[in-house]
Amino acid sequence: MSKNALALVDCSNRDKLFHYLINTVDRKSTKKEMISPYDNLQVGAQNIIITAFGIENRATLVVKQREDYIKALDKDLAALDVKKLELSDKDKVQEIAARYDELSGYEITKLSDASVKNMLAVRDKMQTLIYPEIADKELLYFNDFNEKEDKVEDEWINGYETSKGVWTFSNSTFRLEQKRYNIYHGAWRLYEPIYAQFNSVSARFKMLNEDEYPGLAFNATKEGHYQARLKMDYYDDDGNMLPMLQVLRNDERVFAVYLSGYGVDVKMGEWVDMMMTLVDGNINVYVNDTLIVSFNDSEHPLHHTVGRAGIYSSGGNVLFDNFAVRGTLAEEPA
Repeated sequence: MSKNALALVDCSNRDKLFHYLINTVDRKSTKKEMISPYDNLQVGAQNIIITAFGIENRATLVVKQREDYIKALDKDLAALDVKKLELSDKDKVQEIAARYDELSGYEITKLSDASVKNMLAVRDKMQTLIYPEIADKELLYFNDFNEKEDKVEDEWINGYETSKGVWTFSNSTFRLEQKRYNIYHGAWRLYEPIYAQFNSVSARFKMLNEDEYPGLAFNATKEGHYQARLKMDYYDDDGNMLPMLQVLRNDERVFAVYLSGYGVDVKMGEWVDMMMTLVDGNINVYVNDTLIVSFNDSEHPLHHTVGRAGIYSSGGNVLFDNFAVRGTLAEEPA
C-alpha cells in the first residue's frame, strides 16, 4: 500500500474476510500471494482476490489520497489550546484524538511536530478533567506505540505468571496473539523501567474475538497486584453477550459487575477505554469514562501501594494503545 494512501476493502463474504484480516494481515508471516496484485499508486477502486483458509474472496480495494485529511487534522490539532480546555470540550477533543489514533505511524510523521506535542498535552489535560482525583498527579509515562523508541520489547516483561501468547508491535498498537496458537491463558506485559506508587493506569484496547478477558494491572510485585479486566464470555438465554467488569486483588475477585447496569456497551472489534485510579486508598475503575466500581482498600492487609503497571488479557487476540500511568517514582527493593 502506498505510504500516502489508505486501502479500504469491501467483500461479500465479510465473516471470512474479517477472520482473515484480524488473524493474519498484520502478522510477519503474511505472504504477498494471499492478496492478488494491485497498484498501490493508482487512486480509485480495483478488484482483488483475498485467499484465506483455502477460500478465495473477491473484493474491491479503494486507494484514497490522505494528504487533505492529514492537513485538516494538523490544523485542528494546532487550534486546540490546552490552557483553555474545559470538560465541556471533551467530545471535541475525543473526536480529534480518534482521528489522530487512526493514523499510521508514517502518517503521523506528516503532522507538524507542534501538533504531535499538542496532542499529548491535550490528552494529558483532558484526562485530569475527566478524572479529577488524579488532577494533581504526575504523568510518568505515555505510549501510543507510534515511534521507534516506543517499541522496545525488552522494556515490557512478564507479570507474576509466565506470559502465554505472542506480543508484537503492530500498526501503532501493542498486539497479543493467542488464537492462532490455541492459547487461552493469562498473558501479562508490565512496563519494567517504571517502579512507582501508582495513582492511575489507563489504556484503550480492541478485542478481536469473543470470550476474552482484557484489562490493566498496577502496583504489581511478587507479593501481589491490583487488576481490572473485562469478562467477555457470558451470554444470556438469547445468546447475547453480557460484558462484566471484574476487579481483583491478587487472584481474589473483589468485584464482579455487569456493565449493562451502568449503561455501558462494549463490543468486539471496537475500542474500549479503561482507567484505574488509586488515591488515598480509594480505588476507582472506569470503562469508557463511566465509573463502574469504587471502594476503599487502605485497611486491607494485602493493600498494594507500589510496584509496576501494565496490560493483561487471556482468551484470544487483542490490541492495546495509549498506555499511560501517573504517580510517584519509588525505589525498588533489592
